[in-house]
Amino acid sequence: FEPLYAGLVEHNRAAEHWHGDETRWLVFEKRADKAGFAWMLWVFAAKESIVFVLDPTRSHDVPERHFGDDAEGIINVDRYSAYKAMAQVKAGKIILAFCWAHVRRDFLAVLTGWSELTDWAWSWIDEIGLLYQRNDQRLAVREDAGKFSEADQRVRAQVEHMRERCQTELPQPDLRLPQCKTLTSLQEHWTGLTVFVEHPEVPMD
Repeated sequence: FEPLYAGLVEHNRAAEHWHGDETRWLVFEKRADKAGFAWMLWVFAAKESIVFVLDPTRSHDVPERHFGDDAEGIINVDRYSAYKAMAQVKAGKIILAFCWAHVRRDFLAVLTGWSELTDWAWSWIDEIGLLYQRNDQRLAVREDAGKFSEADQRVRAQVEHMRERCQTELPQPDLRLPQCKTLTSLQEHWTGLTVFVEHPEVPMD
């Protein structure tokens, strides 16, 4: 099976769009160079292939080794720092598309944790919901150039509105800590969160 696996890895590397993730995976093997049994199971999913990599670490070395030097494209990931540290990302060969479902979860955490911020958190959740809705409408008319252009402008208008709102709210002196943390993360990941605007084939989450 090893040649088949190697062929799948090569085919996966040759794609132009992937989804990547990793999760804790127990491996009950004693090793002198590792304490405990917690390994990581990584997944790299493309349209025609899915590759799993079992590794003792959660290091950026794992996706770097998987993709190699020649891979170029876009990968949907969460905001885990290992993806940001990849050499291919720093070189501009692989673009990170971050997940709006995780951003929505940030605002839900504020909603459930600070009752005095309920209205603020809900308003942002509504903004994200509208962005999803407009992008869905855009995708539904991809084959109609005229309708797509109109739907595309509505997506871009909502993206710009949210960017401006974030920039307006962040400097406010009465901003609470959970608001500041959530908006700072939104601003720091904005470039990756808006990859889908220029690349409709890339999902928002």
